[in-house]
Amino acid sequence: MINWIQHIDMQVLLGLVALRSAELTRVMILVSDAGEWVIVLIASIGIALGLYIKKWREEAAGLLVATLGSAAAALLIKDVVARARPDVALRAVAETGYSFPSAHATLAVAFFGFLAYLIGRKTTASKTLLLLITVLICLLIGFSRLYLGVHYFSDVLGGYVLGAIFLTIGIKVERWLTNRAAS
Repeated sequence: MINWIQHIDMQVLLGLVALRSAELTRVMILVSDAGEWVIVLIASIGIALGLYIKKWREEAAGLLVATLGSAAAALLIKDVVARARPDVALRAVAETGYSFPSAHATLAVAFFGFLAYLIGRKTTASKTLLLLITVLICLLIGFSRLYLGVHYFSDVLGGYVLGAIFLTIGIKVERWLTNRAAS
């Protein structure tokens, strides 16, 4: 099973390396930056502060649980698994640290997913459109990490799963706090 996963990982990586162009690499760097942990965590804290000031404390707590929790879990798992990143010769950008799971993919699902959840609950926005936009953002961020050669396919999939777990936990925390405050 591990050999099969490694084979798929290398085939995807080598296929994307063959497709690289200078223009697309610049675009993928910008897309990747949207999932950069520093940017996502600062945005999460800023949005949570705004929610708290608006007296949407339960929503603020849910957002922080989803994003901070997923970031902490990703870092912990990276250290435990200690999977090396793809070879430097295959990377379009410099990157440090371990590869599994992709923190960009993890945070994208947790952060953008929770924002979509909040927008869906607080507005009359189309739930289908919100879901499509969120999925597209998350897929683009994950793809950018693969295209740039700093992650394997299984790293991104693992990040999506971890992000979905913390998105679910964040939503459950928000609902629990909301129900508790209402009673």
